Amino acid sequence: MKLLSKINLKNIPNIKNIDSKYKKSSYDPNSNYSVPYMWGTTGIVVNHKFVDVTSKSSSLLWDPKNKGRVAMLNNPEEVIGLALKRLGYSINSDNVNERKEAMDLLLKQKPLLTGYLDIIDIRNKMISEEIWIAQIY
Repeated sequence: MKLLSKINLKNIPNIKNIDSKYKKSSYDPNSNYSVPYMWGTTGIVVNHKFVDVTSKSSSLLWDPKNKGRVAMLNNPEEVIGLALKRLGYSINSDNVNERKEAMDLLLKQKPLLTGYLDIIDIRNKMISEEIWIAQIY
């Protein structure tokens, strides 16, 4: 049973822009069946028209002045990682107490949120000014 076909790289001209170190995965070392989807980190997008940026920290995502105008990504790893970083821990922490502290911080933030949204919703809501600040790729 053939469930996968090899990728025709002629259909992906921008593959040349992906560094080779990201193309050699353990599950597909010759990149016959997969291409990197994304790599990077998350940041914060802010509409300066509504949010006075006196701080360049993630504290803006917890500021009660922005209640109902804040969104976080719908990606638990990124959200928990940001909370861990805010607390001064590694974003990859597996320490139970640190992760509990991060979850408590996120629960305190929850009433401020519009929601945990995908990147397209965040972009559209930022453009329409429904939200003013968000975690974003």
